[in-house]
Amino acid sequence: MDGRGPRARSARRRHGSGVARASPGQGTGRQEPHRPCGALIEPDLGRGGTSSIGVGVELNELALSIGAAPPIRSVRVTGASDDSRTVRPGDLYVALPGRRAHGLDFELEAKARGAVAALSDRASTVLPTLVVPNPRRRVGEVCARIHRFAHRDLDLYGVTGTNGKTSTTLLLGAGLAAAGDSVATMTGIGLAGPRGAEESARTTPEAATVHRTLRRFRDEGATAVALEVSSHAVTEHRVDGLRFAVMGFLNLTQDHWITTETWTVTSPRRPNCSRRTDRHALWSTSAIRTAKSWLDASIFPVGRGPRPIAMPMFAARTSSAPTSERP
Repeated sequence: MDGRGPRARSARRRHGSGVARASPGQGTGRQEPHRPCGALIEPDLGRGGTSSIGVGVELNELALSIGAAPPIRSVRVTGASDDSRTVRPGDLYVALPGRRAHGLDFELEAKARGAVAALSDRASTVLPTLVVPNPRRRVGEVCARIHRFAHRDLDLYGVTGTNGKTSTTLLLGAGLAAAGDSVATMTGIGLAGPRGAEESARTTPEAATVHRTLRRFRDEGATAVALEVSSHAVTEHRVDGLRFAVMGFLNLTQDHWITTETWTVTSPRRPNCSRRTDRHALWSTSAIRTAKSWLDASIFPVGRGPRPIAMPMFAARTSSAPTSERP
């Protein structure tokens, strides 16, 4: 939609979650290793057998990029994980505060599995730590840098709204593939790249998983990715650090009125998806009044024939700069 057709482009080529929960072993004198909602996929091998994690970045560079005090000893970070049980050697352990537990409660396991540093709101006792007041807000930015901004080599198409996100995302992926793109999809039922699919336990994974998976997709040869984006994904910063080529908004129904008790979750005063897109936002006709109230933009119909009713979808060109469902 930006004038670049797929044929005009060359093929471009791990937990301390904020949803931390009490482990099953609590109250029995022991704790199971921490894992938040959502399964993390294992890194695949990219082209030529090269790990999709890549060569990484110096910890001091990450510290400077987010305004954290550089640790006394810098190490090289090659990946990131917010699950202590899925940490791989070289990972940054993202240790977030939760309602019942804190990611740093599981720092020993993370270190034993190969974590070389941590990102948290307080210092780890066993790992050099990037300490920031609200680490969740920084995860996307940090992971994007660790993976050398691999998402920039991909055209990202987001789909959000209350109902119909998964189906629309999969249909969108099929359409992009038919147009000639090498397509990957990220939905609540799976993370599917050119080399196969993995299960997903969330509509939109945590930021560490999102960025690692996009890196894997890129290494596998994908040129476009269709992503299902939940409202929680935005408010919990799971898609921070990404820029969408196109964002589609389907609807806003009572499920979200009840959940949020307010429309502010998708208000333009919040960093919603419509302000994280480079070129276009698509709006269903049922949401046109909402779109007009949110966007300082021209809204025009997209459809077949003289009447857009044949394809009840509108497009709005957005001009605002950078980074809404079911959990």
